Amino acid sequence: KKGPVRTHGMYRRRNASGNAMRRRLSVMPGQVSIGEEAKLDGLGTENESKKEVGSSGFDKEGVVKCYTSLSRVGYVPFNNRKVNQDRYTEHVNFAGDKKKCLFGVFDGHGAHGHDVSQFLITHLPPMIAKGKNLDKDPREEISRAFMATSLKLDKSAKALSIDQKPELESEARRILLSGGRVQACRDCDGNPVGPLRVWLKHQDIPGLAMTRSFGDKLAASVGVTCKPEILEHDMKEGEDQFIILGSDGIWEFIENQDAVDIVAESKTAKEAAQALVLEATRRWQKEEEVIDDITATVVYLHGGKFPPKEEKTS
Repeated sequence: KKGPVRTHGMYRRRNASGNAMRRRLSVMPGQVSIGEEAKLDGLGTENESKKEVGSSGFDKEGVVKCYTSLSRVGYVPFNNRKVNQDRYTEHVNFAGDKKKCLFGVFDGHGAHGHDVSQFLITHLPPMIAKGKNLDKDPREEISRAFMATSLKLDKSAKALSIDQKPELESEARRILLSGGRVQACRDCDGNPVGPLRVWLKHQDIPGLAMTRSFGDKLAASVGVTCKPEILEHDMKEGEDQFIILGSDGIWEFIENQDAVDIVAESKTAKEAAQALVLEATRRWQKEEEVIDDITATVVYLHGGKFPPKEEKTS
């Protein structure tokens, strides 16, 4: 037949003489070299894994003997910043059972496709593993996990700001060019302790763990600035649900998605703010001997489904 054929995971089509031809994506003639054309079909390596599992047979070791995953960013003419939106996930001994395995490849699309793919490899496998009837009814449990993960994705977090800290290369560069020093505190043996901090070049002051601030003239002398970094986000009614603002006391040990999950489970803005502060306090107590000041603000947006109990202010 002269229709499309699938060959080793790569689409090919036949020309008039019946020979297999590579399927090409939309590119401009004369702009793609042989090496670049290979990228169009995902050849080559960017992220790769290869693991031997076992060879004792189905009964003892399950069905998988070994496995490999390979992923490489594609090619778009005149777009050197193309992001690889594919993700893969590999789980042997899945759900604590050596006879269970889970493998998946997620092909993201759209402006945030890579974020969705990353979200899925993080949240979908544990959601499937939680299925109480996974052995008896895997179809039902996998379907349930897909739906539950989709609901979780609907309330997924998007960072609306970037922490301006010395760990960021652009921030550290400004400090160094201003005559400052970026270094962590050191213990008695000279080993680094804690986060990177901003110091005067020849004095161990002020020791700020941030690179933008109001009113600190000493830190300002070595590049700490009050100039804001402004990010824009186009809000969509019904899609964007709420905004969470917090001091370092909140964000030091609570990830963005954790904070969103806490707010989504709360019935009112007051309850949500209280839950964030209490959870942050609990994590500080677990991780540190000291506790930073902790402040949270929760703002619900019109058109969203949160909070479940209507309220105007708190």
